[in-house]
Amino acid sequence: MLVAQATAEMDLHMLFGRNPLQVYYIGEIQAAFENIKRHLMFAHAITGCDTVCGLYNQGKKALAVLENDDNWDCLSVFSEPGSNKDEIARVGELFLLKLYGAGVKSKSLDKQRYITYFRSVHRTSLTSSGFKLESLPPTSAATKFHSYRAYLAVKQWQGNEMPPTEWGWQYRDGLLVPIETDRMQGWMWKTMYFYKSGLECTLSCTVCNGHNCKNSPVIDLE
Repeated sequence: MLVAQATAEMDLHMLFGRNPLQVYYIGEIQAAFENIKRHLMFAHAITGCDTVCGLYNQGKKALAVLENDDNWDCLSVFSEPGSNKDEIARVGELFLLKLYGAGVKSKSLDKQRYITYFRSVHRTSLTSSGFKLESLPPTSAATKFHSYRAYLAVKQWQGNEMPPTEWGWQYRDGLLVPIETDRMQGWMWKTMYFYKSGLECTLSCTVCNGHNCKNSPVIDLE
C-alpha cells in the first residue's frame, strides 16, 4: 500500500525484520516497480486481501504476471471511478486466465477450469490427497463477483466509499457476506465426481437434479 500510494515528496521508510533489523526506503521500491506500481493495489485485491478472499496458491504469482507483460493498460478500469461492471468482470477474468497459466485455447475461466480438472484427474485419482479441488481456477461467474469486490476494495483504499451490496456483497441473517456465484457449473458432475468420491448426487447436479440417476439418494416419501 505504501509503494502504491506514496507520493514523490514523501520521505517514507519501513522497518522490517527482527534479526537483523532492516530499513527499506519506499522511494527505492517504487523505482524498482515503476512499470507496475499503478497496478499494485489491484494485484493485492484480486489475489486476496482483508476484504477479498484469496486465490489458493496464486498470490505471489500476480507480480510475475504483471512484470512479464507490459500490455496491462486495461487494468486501469480497477482504479478509475465509475467503471463499467461488464468491463470490470471482463478484465478481472482476463487477468486470472494469465495467472492460472491459460493457453490460447482457453477463452474463459470455465474452459480453463475444465482443462485443469482433467489434467489433474489424469495424474491422480479424485479421492487421493494429490487432487485438490481448491487448486482449480474459479468459474467465470464466481470471478465476476470476485472482481467486483476487488474493485470495491481498491476504491475504498483510494478513499471512495461505495455501497458494498452493489459490488459483490449481500446481507444474509444481518451479516454482510460475499456473493459467491449466480450460475452453477454442470460439467464436473458429468465426470461423475460425486460417484467416484463416494458421494450421492444433490440438487446442484445439473444432469439429474439429485433424483434421476442411479447415484441419487433414496427419498423417504413418508
